[in-house]
Amino acid sequence: MPKYYIVVPEDLNLDTRLKLFPPQFKFNKDFALWVINEIIKSTAYKIKKGEPFQNSFVPECSKFLQYYHRNYRKHLRYLSENFPGIGNILWRQNYEKEQCYSYKLSPIHHGKKMTIQVITDSKLIKKIKQNKPSRIDNKIRKQYPFLIQYIDPERLTLKMKEAVNYSTQQFSITKNHKNYLLELVKISDMKNGDFYMRYHPETDGRIHTNLTGFPKDLRKFLRYDEKRLGEIDISASIPTFLYYLMSNLNNENSIVYEVISSTKSYYNHYMLVKSLIDIDSIEVEHFGNLIKSGGFYNYFIEEFHTIEKFDENLEPDEYFLREVKRIFERDFDGDMEDLRMVMKKNILAMLNAKPAQYLNEEAVFQCDFPSIHRFIKDLKRKNHKHFSHLMLQLESHFMLHLLARKMNNYFKRKIPILTLHDCIITTEDNIMELKKFMLKTLSKELKFTPVIKDEIYK
Repeated sequence: MPKYYIVVPEDLNLDTRLKLFPPQFKFNKDFALWVINEIIKSTAYKIKKGEPFQNSFVPECSKFLQYYHRNYRKHLRYLSENFPGIGNILWRQNYEKEQCYSYKLSPIHHGKKMTIQVITDSKLIKKIKQNKPSRIDNKIRKQYPFLIQYIDPERLTLKMKEAVNYSTQQFSITKNHKNYLLELVKISDMKNGDFYMRYHPETDGRIHTNLTGFPKDLRKFLRYDEKRLGEIDISASIPTFLYYLMSNLNNENSIVYEVISSTKSYYNHYMLVKSLIDIDSIEVEHFGNLIKSGGFYNYFIEEFHTIEKFDENLEPDEYFLREVKRIFERDFDGDMEDLRMVMKKNILAMLNAKPAQYLNEEAVFQCDFPSIHRFIKDLKRKNHKHFSHLMLQLESHFMLHLLARKMNNYFKRKIPILTLHDCIITTEDNIMELKKFMLKTLSKELKFTPVIKDEIYK
């Protein structure tokens, strides 16, 4: 019997409604539950963090719904009917010219717990799966076909019950309903084997999959061939590739020229900036030593303890107290790892943002690395995304084109290789073997030894 997993309110009263107010037509319960699930999914992606559901109506057009059930109108009217003593499950927005009817979950379910149920209507499930567009970009099929084999719903599975319980427990603490809904939607997609692979060579050059969007806290419930997963990643990845670029700025480096080719939107501007900015070699060496020692972000912690010398509006250590509160939504409890995460998030944000958006971070970075800062700032002057695209494409070239491809060939496709930006994900029994291969390969290609970390999801 086929199964399809859907997200619905835990206190959904559909059975009671059907008993007290029997529909005057042939009612398909699985179809009704699936429609409710589709509205919840659309709402989860639509609402902004902290925003209530009050105005989050979702259009459900006849051309879409009639494919799944010819009596879709009667089902939606029944779910929207405000029956005495039981209310309605859906609220409907009035019809407007050239607009579909729109629906939202009744406010009685807003901010409440959800659950994942199973529908088994084979005809409906077949239509759901048949009507889904191709979820794998043709560009991936052409350039990285070897990665597709590992996105296999028979091998990449999820302990769904445990994942849902964990997500619900976290929701009871955080009260963040948007994140909660998104987590359950992603859990149901994973359980349904509804995998996707997207590739954007013109922008970040990364491959985006269910894994890249799957919450890190929930990865401990993933299994591959029933084995726990883990990751190997490059510490301070973007600064690492920035150091690589700075070290090869004036060299005839084939990798750099392969990534920064004349087909890229930033090519002409990059070549102009490169010819105008004289990068200080002592700065580059200092920058590289921080990368190779693994102390890049920690270095800035001390710098920001005295940030008030750049910003007279700040009291000593006010910066960290404020930023921990903003990022983690709690007070600083003395954990030094919190300060490192603040530095990581804010330094990376400063590097990728428009100039002058992170003035304090720019001031500190410029103080230590003035010529590197000037290069980055000038590169972003025409379009601030030029820098992030360049860095991410360098990262992706190493992680996908060089590393993952070589891993796949070397281990003869016997070890699962799942990519997550600057990480390689595999089963826990293969972590150390892949880590050694990754370190050896990257050291050879980068011409220096990067800091590599590993972590088992548990």
